Parts: sequence; structure tokens; C-alpha cells
Amino acid sequence: MKKAIAFKLSFIFIIAFFIVGFIYYFHKISEDYFINSNKVLFDLNTLKRNEFKLTYNILYINFYISKSNDDIAKLIKRQSELIDALLKNDFLKNFYPSVYKELIIYKKAFKKKKKFVFEYLKYALPINNSILFLSNTLPYVTPVSENSRYKLLRLISKIILIQISNDLELLKTIKFEEYAKLLDKKNIYNKAFLNNLRILLEFYPKKNYYLNKVLDISTLKIIEKMLNGYLINANKNIIFFQKVLIAIIIIILILFIFISILVYKLEINLKKITYLANYDQLTELKNRVSYKDDLEKFKKPSLIILDIDRFKNINDYFGNKIGDEVLVSFARELKKFASIIPYKIEIYRFGSDEFGILADNLDIDDMLRIAHEFIKQVENKVLIEKYDLSISVSGGISQQKPLLENADIALKEAKNDWKRKVVVFKNEFNKKIEENLKKVDEIKKALENDNIIPYFQGIFDKNGNIYKYEVLGRVKVGNEIRSIFPYLQVVKENKMYYHITLRILEKSLEVLKKKSDINLSINLALEDILDGEIKSFIFENFCDSLAKRVGFEILESEIGNYDEVDEFIKRLKTKGVSFAIDDFGSGYSSFVRIVKLKVDYIKIDGSIIKNIDKDPTSLSILKTIVNFAKENNLKTVAEFIHNKEVFEIAKSVGVDYFQGFYLHKPSPFEKI
Repeated sequence: MKKAIAFKLSFIFIIAFFIVGFIYYFHKISEDYFINSNKVLFDLNTLKRNEFKLTYNILYINFYISKSNDDIAKLIKRQSELIDALLKNDFLKNFYPSVYKELIIYKKAFKKKKKFVFEYLKYALPINNSILFLSNTLPYVTPVSENSRYKLLRLISKIILIQISNDLELLKTIKFEEYAKLLDKKNIYNKAFLNNLRILLEFYPKKNYYLNKVLDISTLKIIEKMLNGYLINANKNIIFFQKVLIAIIIIILILFIFISILVYKLEINLKKITYLANYDQLTELKNRVSYKDDLEKFKKPSLIILDIDRFKNINDYFGNKIGDEVLVSFARELKKFASIIPYKIEIYRFGSDEFGILADNLDIDDMLRIAHEFIKQVENKVLIEKYDLSISVSGGISQQKPLLENADIALKEAKNDWKRKVVVFKNEFNKKIEENLKKVDEIKKALENDNIIPYFQGIFDKNGNIYKYEVLGRVKVGNEIRSIFPYLQVVKENKMYYHITLRILEKSLEVLKKKSDINLSINLALEDILDGEIKSFIFENFCDSLAKRVGFEILESEIGNYDEVDEFIKRLKTKGVSFAIDDFGSGYSSFVRIVKLKVDYIKIDGSIIKNIDKDPTSLSILKTIVNFAKENNLKTVAEFIHNKEVFEIAKSVGVDYFQGFYLHKPSPFEKI
């Protein structure tokens, strides 16, 4: 149900995201299109306007001699830059390829036109200057007669008429030689007048030729073609955008209807999920969420946590289906109990096999009575009749906040104390937790500051010579060096054990490399043997020339995973590494399994050795172990040699090696 609702919600959000994203994407594309489209249209119209201006300015110069050429040069430059900018415009190239091709044609035509314009200006400028000069210097020339002056005046009028009308035929009527006779060539003004007249007559036909060339080039027609093509294509694109917009509106309407249907179904499912969020699906009891809500309503709450003892064994032996039936039956009994007791209570399933009873304004005696009565009732019932299956239950009670956490702590105390079914939380329980937290903190700091330190204790032969050293872990806390042993359970629960083992292995490796005359024996737990990284480190670093100088000690109590341990030992023994079973005699492993592991040494547990000078039974056990070892070619090591008497007795029964404070106290590397 939750997955289905989550899927529907996700689907709705995906659709909504898709719609919004698509609308935004379409808006962005259309906005970009119209912005670019308007810009290109503006630029094309600018090309057209510039063409008109250029033609106007050229014709203006042709008729009016006072017009400057600068405007034409600026227009040509602007037009060339605008053409190049349009040719670099990817929008024009991609959306209007036909217009882009026409633009390339226009560029070539305009380049040719520009050449003719400059050729035209090359002749138009001196002609205009000559006309101005001829008009302005007429008062200063000296004709040969008054009649000649009149002819010169008519010449100027004819020249101005030619400039205005651009009449080449009229120009041909002007004969230079005729007017040269009218002037005295010795006068400097007369000479200049004739020179400008000669320039006018010579350049004017050329100017007129290039003017016609300029006017004949069809650049304006090309621009008109570009504009028409652009507008036709733009209109098609606008129609396309309109169709897409209509399609989007239709799709949105369809999706809106679809989402409305989904939302309606979702409301129905949400009611179901609200129930599931507050109630346990299997037992139909309230869950942790409901517990937190109810807790706020209680003025003086008290909590009982009930737990089915060894419930995991029921699941492992009978299967999860039977385990679920046990939980349902337990919940049913709890509901019956809640309905008949004279107190208002709320009942919950907190998870797995853990159940809760929440009450208000009850003292501890009432809570204990409720817990014991229910436990007695449920333990006297056969919950699964087919298998004649009954259960035992433990309980924890708390009136101190946080209720759930403290009741859980009390429950753990009850499970660790087989004499009591129900335990009430006390503040001293927290002291153990605080101590464990302190240990965790100390180990973390020790790892961070490289304060996990190996100490070394000698293992002696019968002659009092050190045969090898056992590596013992120590923790430096402040200025104090402590044994690692009190920390082991805590670090295993907090998954820091791997780091400690690796640190000891690394430092042991350094010692072996620095001192070539010593052998080391290093402790390994089952967790180390099963850890891939620890095994890889050992295989990579202790299988070469160092192998024969290294031994590993494995606790007798930790060889339950026989196959893994056996494979580990076999692989390293082929390289020359030796193995010892540590604390032999403290566990329950059979002698046969120890022999099959093919270890090299048996380290006899200190609980046997320490009393052999006083306890005949301990001495008898020692002799049995030594005889067993000799028959199977195993060397023995006696731990806990704490005085001379114990040492001598151990030697006398045939122990091979000895270890203990009497012989050697653990020391740092610098003192061995």
C-alpha cells in the first residue's frame, strides 16, 4: 500500500514537473525565437534602409556639389559590419537557411557595389571641386574681351545645368579649345580655370559611367527577396508555435483530468496509510508513532516493556510464519488483558517481539502487579496448540523520562538476571551505560591519537630463556597505560574492534622489521579471521620471510566457526606461520577438533595453572592436558605463572613453555 501510494505521489510529481518543465522549456524556446526573429527582421530592414540612404547620398552628391563624402563611407562601413554580423547569426542560419543563402549573394553584390561607389567618388569629388572653383574664380579671370567674359559666364551656367541634369550630350557641346582662346594664359587664374575645366570635361563621363554601374547593381532587389522569404518562413514558424501551444493546452487538460482522478484515489489510500502509520499491520496494535502521540496526553505516565524470551529461536526453529502467529496470539492476549483490568491503559507493539503498556497516574507497585499478572497469564497459555508452543516473557518498567529508553534498559537487566521476570528502572543502570560510553570515547581518542600500544610479555622455555613474546594490547588514557581487555566487549559492539586489531598488527610488523632476533605471538579473535581486510593484511605482510617468526593465538571459545578457522590456519601454516589455541581448558571444544585444526601450541588457561600448587584437581587437569598434547605432538604453554612453586610444578609435569608475571611483566617495545 505504502509503495503504491508513494508510486502514485511520485508519478503525480513527475507529471507536474514534466508539465511545468515543458511549459517553461516551450516558453523559453518561443521567447528566444521571437526575440531573435525580431532582431533579424530589424537587421534586414536596416540593410534595406541603408541601401536607400546610400543611393540617396550618391544621387545627392551627383546633383549638389556641396555634399560631403563622409556619410557614404560611414554607411558602407555600417552596412558591411551588419552583413558580417548577420552571417555569424546561428539563429538565421539554422531557422532561415534560404534567407541565409540570399544574404551570402547580397554580400558579394554589395562588395561589388562598394567598389563602384568608391570609383564613382574618385571622379565625383574632383568634378565637384572643379565646378566650385570655376564658379568662384570667374570674377578673377581676364578674358581677351568683354564678349569673351559673356561666353565664360554662359559656360558656368551650362556646367551647372549639366551637373543638375546629368546631360552628357550637353557636355559634348563644350569645346575646351574654344574657351582656351578666350583667356590670357599668362594670368595664373586663367591657367587654373582652364585646368579645372579640363578635369571636368575629362572626368565627367567616367563619373557618369560608375554612377550608372552603382545604380544598375540589384542589391535592393536581393534585400527585398530576403525580406519576403524571411516573412514567409516566419509566418510558417508562428503557425507552428500556435499549433504546439494548442497541443500543450490539450495535453494539460488531459493530464489535469488524469491527475484529478489520481488525487481522488490517493485520498482514499491516504486514509489507509494513516491507519498503517499509527498501527502495527500484523497485530493491529498501536505502534511507536501512536505511542509518542499518546504520551503527550498523559500527565504522569508509566511504561512497561514486554519481550518474548528467545523469540529468535522460535523463528529459526519453526519459521517466520509460526513466529508471526505467536506475535498475533500474544497481542490478542494483551488486548484481552487490557479489557479486564481496572486501569485505563494503552497497549503497543514497538517492534519485533517487543510490546508496551502505557498507564497514567499509577505507582510502581501497580505497574509491577500489572506486569506480573499479564506475564503469568500469557505464560500459562499455549499460544500455538498445533505445536504445544508456549513462551516465557521478561519485562522492564520505567516512570522516569525518557520512558521508552529507560524501560528498555530495565528490560535488558531483566533478561540478564534469570531470577527476576520484571525489573524497574533505576538510575544506577545509567552508570553502566555512562561507563560504556566513556570507554567508547576513550578508545576513539586513542585511535585518533595513535594511543593503541602493543606491550610484550616473554614466553620462556624450561631453561629460563625467552622463546618468543606475546603481543598484548594496551590503551593510553591520559598518562595511564591500561589493558585493552575491559574495552573489548564495547569496541566489538561499536564496530571499532577491526581498527584496534589492525593497529596492533601494523605495530607488530614494525617491531619484527626493527628487531630481527625476536619472535612474536599475536592474538586473533574470530571477528578478525572472518574480516576480509584483516585477512588480506595478514596474507600480504606475514607470509614472506617474517612468517616463521610469527604465531597467532586463537581463543578456544572462538573456534565454533570451524571451517573458516581451519582454512585460515591451513593457508598460513604453508608459509611457516605457527598457531596456538589460547585459554585452552576454559571452553567446551573437544580434543578431537583441536587436533584436526593442526595447531602447534596449546596455551593452558590461567584458571587451571594458578592453583596447581594448592588444588589437586587443577593439577590433575593439567597433567591430562599435557599428556594429550604430547600424544598429539603439540607443545604446551602454561599461562599465569605467578610464583616459583607454580613454575616448578609446571616444569615437573612436562609443560614446554611458561608465561606469567613471575617470569616477565608486559613491557613496551623499548624495554624488550
